[in-house]
Amino acid sequence: MVAPASAGPLGVNPRSTGILFLVTALVVGGVWWNENVRKSDAAEAEAAAKVLFPEVDVADIAWVALETTDGASARIERQAGAFRLVAPLDFAVDRTTADGLVGALAEVKSEAVIESPRAAEVYGLGDGADTVTFGSDAGEFALQVGAKTPVGGNTYARRGDGDAVYTIPTFRANALRRSLTDLREKRVLRFDREAVERVELAWRGGGATLEKGDGGWRMTEPVDDAADDETVGSLLSDLSFLRAEGFVDAPTPDGELGLDPPAFEAKLTGEGADGEVRVHHLLVGDAEGGRRAVRGSEGALYEIPSERFADLPRTVAAYRFKELGRFVPSDVRQLELAFHDAEAGAHVVIAEIGEEGWGSSPEMLAPGRAARMVAELSALRGTDIVAEEMGPAEQRAVGLAPPNVTLRARGAADGDALGPVLAEVSLGEFDPDRGIIARRADQERIYRIDATLAEHLPISLEAFRNRFLSNEGDVAPGP
Repeated sequence: MVAPASAGPLGVNPRSTGILFLVTALVVGGVWWNENVRKSDAAEAEAAAKVLFPEVDVADIAWVALETTDGASARIERQAGAFRLVAPLDFAVDRTTADGLVGALAEVKSEAVIESPRAAEVYGLGDGADTVTFGSDAGEFALQVGAKTPVGGNTYARRGDGDAVYTIPTFRANALRRSLTDLREKRVLRFDREAVERVELAWRGGGATLEKGDGGWRMTEPVDDAADDETVGSLLSDLSFLRAEGFVDAPTPDGELGLDPPAFEAKLTGEGADGEVRVHHLLVGDAEGGRRAVRGSEGALYEIPSERFADLPRTVAAYRFKELGRFVPSDVRQLELAFHDAEAGAHVVIAEIGEEGWGSSPEMLAPGRAARMVAELSALRGTDIVAEEMGPAEQRAVGLAPPNVTLRARGAADGDALGPVLAEVSLGEFDPDRGIIARRADQERIYRIDATLAEHLPISLEAFRNRFLSNEGDVAPGP
């Protein structure tokens, strides 16, 4: 026989109690779940009932026609999966504006409804009301947009096939009130930066041709040399983000706009997604009234702010490789500063990093100075190329023979041997307007670096002692 379960102190079977509790919990949970599902379904049904065009799906809207705020009869149509402006002119459409317009039509909901409205003029829905018509697989529809409501952030609206007046969120109404300029694509060039393989540039007095290879960008004209990948990348980025502030649909002759010849010209060649070669052509004209005429995509004439022209490098040197140092700052264990002074002669300062930070000898650097020097050297770039090479006399004239200072960054030492040299740069003549003469140890080429770097790199023994030493004393304490 099976022994009966023991009862509790009051004769209640614990097992039965547990089962009863579980059943109760399941029942309560089921009721809660069903109630919340019911409420959720009711809320969704209520929200769906407020949609003014429930028969329309945003993906199915094929065209939209409206009177723009500047008086043009505009129409956009879906072509090859994307909208395009087809009236009053054929032009690429601003995607964000088109998406907002189509979304507002398909998703607009009423906040309230006036079933028996007064005269349409009361709500701004008379003859002068803004009307947007559109078509989809479900048919052709129209929405009239009127005045704002006296209170609340809503606007009166009415379906073109009904008499009821609705109030809709004003931000939805605003999405339907657009100027022709709003509708037009403002990107001057439309291209994939990663797909560009050749860049041809021209400006008044010069030009350059750059080609992308496995090792990065290279200049092929007017000289064959490694190109500055960062500068080329920035140029492509600036061109891809170049936006028009206006359009010129009835332009004067190119010569009057400074487009023949242009102040700047760029041809970007690359392969499109379909495998076909694409050439994107840009012409920038002269400044007039704070703007410049630009011819780009669509063969259209755009207007851009004049200050954007300053972002486009227009010297051969700007596109050439001008890197004097590149390493990870944390890899540096020692920094050597070798000065040559006409009166004091040679003087060397060694800075090393340990567990407590940087220390230096025979003179003590101010806190943070060594770390900042290393950081500047790790990404040091020239602003210009002075010469491909110089003879001894020319180098003496610019403070490089001997150099005013040589900065040498080393990595971790291997035993008693010195650590590998990560960067070695010599600095010469300083000109506050033109910059600092500089040279890499492994090149004959002479560069110029930014004059402001004199705040962080000592350009002479005098500058070093005046601005780079610790206030605690010029001489580091002995061991």
